[in-house]
Parts: sequence; C-alpha cells; structure tokens
Amino acid sequence: MHLLIKFFYFLFGKRSLKFLRRIGWLLGSVFWYILPSRRKTAIVNAEIIGAKDPVKCARESFRHTFMSYMEAFCIGRVDQAFMDKHIKISCRGIKPEPVSGEIIVSAHFGCWELAAPVLALISPLKIGLLARKMKDPKIDDFVKKRRGFSDKLIYLHHRDCADEVNRLLASNAHIAALLDHASTEKDSIFIPFFGIKTTFNKGLPMIAVRRNIPIRPAFMKRTEDGAELIFLEQILPDPNLKPKERINDIAVRINSAFEEVIKQNPEQWYLLHKRFKKTEDENGKVSRSFY
Repeated sequence: MHLLIKFFYFLFGKRSLKFLRRIGWLLGSVFWYILPSRRKTAIVNAEIIGAKDPVKCARESFRHTFMSYMEAFCIGRVDQAFMDKHIKISCRGIKPEPVSGEIIVSAHFGCWELAAPVLALISPLKIGLLARKMKDPKIDDFVKKRRGFSDKLIYLHHRDCADEVNRLLASNAHIAALLDHASTEKDSIFIPFFGIKTTFNKGLPMIAVRRNIPIRPAFMKRTEDGAELIFLEQILPDPNLKPKERINDIAVRINSAFEEVIKQNPEQWYLLHKRFKKTEDENGKVSRSFY
C-alpha cells in the first residue's frame, strides 16, 4: 500500500488543479454506486442537515469528497502564483491578525487539504496541524512529510499531543484542526449538532479556556476556479461562565459556525463519514446505533 500511494503521488503530483478535480469527480461518481453503505450514510447525513434533495446532495458530496482527495496531490505546489490564480480570502468581522497565534478549527468541508498550505503561505507563524495517526507507519510517515512540506507546518498526531500544542501556543504559533469527526467518548462532551447531541472533542476548547486563547472557525469553500478561504469571527472564552461551562459554550459556538457554513453548501461537507456514531438523549442515555 505504501508503494502504491507513492506511485499515485508520482503519477498525479504535477497535474493541474483542474485535472485533479475532473478525476475526483469521476471517482466520486463511480464510488457512489460501489459503496452502498457509505451511500446510505451520506443520504442519512444529508437528511439531518436539511438538504432539499438528500439523495442528490449525497451524490454530489461523493464527488466533492473525491475531489478533495485528489487535491491532496498538489499541496506541495501551493505558492504565491497558485494563490493568485486559485485562492480568494475573505473574512467576516475583524480581520485575523497574522502575527497573533490562534486555534483555527475547520471541518472536512470543501478543499480541506489545501487549507494548511494556504494558511502557511499567508501567515508568518508556525502552524501545528492536528491529524489522526494512520495504522501503517510507512504511510503515516509519507503523508506526514507531504503535509509538512513547509518548515512552518508541524504535523502532530491528535493523541498525546497536549504538551506540544501548549508549547507551540506559548511560542505564538497557530494550532489547526478538523473537528467534525466523531471522537471517542472519553475525549468528548455531548454537544448539539444539527439538533442531535453527539460527541465533540473537548481538547482544544479546554486549552482555549485554560490559556484564554481565541478559537477561529475557517473554511475552504470550493469554487469554480479554486477555493475561497473564509475566516469567521473569533470565539473567545466567556469570563462570566465557570470553566466547565466555558468549554461547553465554546463547543456549542463552534458547532453553530459549522452548521451555518454547511447549510450554505451541504454538498461540500464530508457526508460519507458517520458523524453521529454516539448520540445522547434527553435523559443522558448514550446510543451507538444511530446509523
């Protein structure tokens, strides 16, 4: 598998963004038919988020997801020329201060693979990237090198990284993470998401509260010519709440930001993932049979 992935990077590493998206669109169309369990999951998720036509939305999500996979092959080529041609940056509210470290949270939405290299290009600060560790150590090391192509990008596994995260934040760095995956119950709190109480990884909200550091949601929306990096307003810990309440409040506001952006372009969210693996009812009973 490791050699196969290296071969694909060799095959697609120098292809244009337009070409990679065409291949991704084609792969998504094919896998829509050959992955029935993922198709079912995507349709259920599309219904939850209120898509007008859940089946159509789910099918388009397959295509957008595989376009995202293919876009990973060009992350090492994101330079100023690439930015000028493909990337637009917009900000709602106060513009992010490039020399002030933040916790930047996003979702598997739009061109998520391009977010880190674009952020590294526009910010002078180091960026700690939180990501899951892959089971195959050779694949994990290869992907780590691909994603950490810039000396400003520091690839961190989401397990046992608290000390490194705190060290980076203390040195005025950014921490960036995708927070829309289901997380283990011991690492989570149950927070409403599209009206359903489900797991939310509490790690970054806890750090934000302890260090009084702002969290900023940001999203890479796919556009016809490239992508738009959208920064939303900062989320700051509420000093009027108790520490535990602050953590919950931050998580609620992050999910609200996710909901807002996902509702605008539901087909660009990673609907194939079982986001609601664990849910909690009004009596506090946890269920693992949502899907």
